[in-house]
Amino acid sequence: MTWTTILNRQEGERFLAPLIECFDIARLPSEWGALIIRLDPLGAADLYPAQANRLSPETAGAWIPITDYGAALFGLEGANRALYLEYLNSAARDLARLAYAWNLDRISDLAEILYRLDEVCERLEVDAARFVRMWELPTAPLPAGARCAALPIWVADKRGQALVGPDGADVADVADVQEYLTIRSTP
Repeated sequence: MTWTTILNRQEGERFLAPLIECFDIARLPSEWGALIIRLDPLGAADLYPAQANRLSPETAGAWIPITDYGAALFGLEGANRALYLEYLNSAARDLARLAYAWNLDRISDLAEILYRLDEVCERLEVDAARFVRMWELPTAPLPAGARCAALPIWVADKRGQALVGPDGADVADVADVQEYLTIRSTP
């Protein structure tokens, strides 16, 4: 799921300068010739300043974590917009696969995936529904009438927590939502 690309030194210094300035200079090799960016759709990014003759790190510790994922994306967009859009499309597909493979254990895990998907789709300027349809996601059993217009329950986990609301952005206990729906429907 991680996605890797290489920027030469000039591109790295031009488009990723704010990130490079935050590094501990001692961690940068004096003769680095390229920056290798590793991006994860869940919001993690790392850089590897590579020497011109060594484009793969010898140890996992050679990767420098980037705390500002958005800045890494901004730099990638500046360096190569086509590559940036390719990454975003790939990230959206990967996040959709994660959402559809969700194990029903904790709704917070699914909520994080969907939040990241929304971020990626916002950058792509497309609706997240292009990649994930809430009613198709795996779910624990839902109460009858759970997907009503008043306060839909879209997806529930094994623990009784659910994504609710018009866009599925809120988390609530299924029993509380069921009680609310029962009270509203009582004459």
